[in-house]
Amino acid sequence: MKKVLVGALELVKPDVDERKEVNTAVTSFLTKLNKGLKGMKAVLGGSGAKGTWTKGIRDADIYMKFGYAQYNDKSDGISDLLEKELKKRFKGVKRLHGSRDYFQTKDNGFLFEIIPILDIRNSKQAVNITDISPLHTKFVSKHKKIADDILLAKGFCKSIGVYGAESFIKGFSGYVIEILTIHYKGFEGFVKNISKWKDKTILDPAKYHKNVMFEVNKSKLESPLVLIDPVEEGRNAAAALGEDKYRLLISKCKSFMKKPGLSYFTTKEFSADSLKGKDLIVYCESLSGKMDVVGSKLLKVFEMLNKRLGDFGPKGDWHWDQKNKAYLWFSFKSKKLSNEMVFNGPPIELDKHVKIFKKKYKNAFVKNGRVFAKIKRKYTIPDELVLEVIKDNYVKEKVKKICLMK
Repeated sequence: MKKVLVGALELVKPDVDERKEVNTAVTSFLTKLNKGLKGMKAVLGGSGAKGTWTKGIRDADIYMKFGYAQYNDKSDGISDLLEKELKKRFKGVKRLHGSRDYFQTKDNGFLFEIIPILDIRNSKQAVNITDISPLHTKFVSKHKKIADDILLAKGFCKSIGVYGAESFIKGFSGYVIEILTIHYKGFEGFVKNISKWKDKTILDPAKYHKNVMFEVNKSKLESPLVLIDPVEEGRNAAAALGEDKYRLLISKCKSFMKKPGLSYFTTKEFSADSLKGKDLIVYCESLSGKMDVVGSKLLKVFEMLNKRLGDFGPKGDWHWDQKNKAYLWFSFKSKKLSNEMVFNGPPIELDKHVKIFKKKYKNAFVKNGRVFAKIKRKYTIPDELVLEVIKDNYVKEKVKKICLMK
């Protein structure tokens, strides 16, 4: 494993030239942004500030800190103040909606995301969840000795497709991966311990609670991984994590432990050609708008198709280039169904409902204490069903274009 990890680090860690290029771009941007500012200051945030960004990154988070004493009682207006300052200095500034509106702009070939926050000392002062972000940076930066291990963990998660806490991905955020790597004292501990996770995992690295499940708000404990934020005792940092990504990470960690390899750190570029052999492929053109919103709409289309295709035993997935093209694909246990299907009716003790059922279905029969009927199946092959589903307004309003590929 150690030999593999040496090679893996070369795949995921930015080299000297790349680090220099990024630092130059960030420094230039911050200099332009901070010039002439009063009552606020822009600083580098996210993985850039922590030193945990992986090779090939061309974007950076910038936090615009507003003085707490001056703005804590009027934090709703700091996005507007930031917008005015940004538009004085940069062209093409884009405002995005969030728990507090934030902004994007490009400079020197890099995409900068500028987030307005209050300059706080502890999480209790936070007015908005984004205010806590620099505290995350401070926590992770205390563990510089395992920065390379964090890079390995991030590279691993990106390669296997579980990286990203966006609502259309439901995976592991960069911060969650950082916490886990720190908690397990490095990458080897990360994969070893995760490979042993069960259906539900509860971690409280800072040991805030005697019993997390009783002391933390129940609404924050629904995810398969409950990871208490080391800088905020009431927050589950992994609340956005979905079941599929949770199980996939466990499975891949088990596989890696059995047979380590560099393929676990190599992100493969998606190609539509790779879908050859799939039983059914749907092509979509996405709407324009905020990435998280657009991606969530595509996910809902996939979930609807997957549900409606249930009788065929679907096994599917989807890919979106996060620009305008998306592909949804399925393989089936049964490519053709019988012309008839058995429809479940009510239990026989519900006399009134049984009479209604028998009146509607003349061929009704009783089996194991329940009434059933054989009915004609509307669709016997998946293509016919999908062609009907994609005409549904629920689907049509979530995409710009959708069609079945042959």
